Amino acid sequence: GVHYGWGAAYRMPAFARGLELWAGGVADADFMGKLIASSVNKPYSMDLAAGLNAAVWAGYTFPTRGRTVATLRYRVQVPVGGVMFVPEWGQAYYEMSLDLHLNRILHLSSLHNRVGLNQMLCVDLRLPRSSWRVGVEHEYLHYQANRMHFAREFVSVHVGWLSLLDIRRGTRR
Repeated sequence: GVHYGWGAAYRMPAFARGLELWAGGVADADFMGKLIASSVNKPYSMDLAAGLNAAVWAGYTFPTRGRTVATLRYRVQVPVGGVMFVPEWGQAYYEMSLDLHLNRILHLSSLHNRVGLNQMLCVDLRLPRSSWRVGVEHEYLHYQANRMHFAREFVSVHVGWLSLLDIRRGTRR
């Protein structure tokens, strides 16, 4: 599957030193392919969804000496509303294009038919010339359409690295 999201958040005034809180929304697009080995008519299926999620972030920056900074962050988001493309189970794509019933394929989603939770816990280490992010993300999603129920759950590990590179022509550093 492929998942893409973009968000905007409001940074709340800090009430404790080193603590930051953010609240906002995330617009996302989600694609999940499924292999159905027992079906000859439709061996592959896919679900598409686009929606808006409510999100909250919290972070704490540990007091340090020197130029190294460590921040612990936690993020949680839940789907609020959107639209899902869920074709009928067992329906081939050539059948869907000939007999297009949008009310059985496109579904508005909200908390009544798309319930989920996405959370991430990570540590950001800012060093003098690079930054590292190491974290764990957990996603749970349950959605239903056309009297069919689907659920998925992922746990993934994230490692990110950002470095400051300074390349100048004709000079050495």
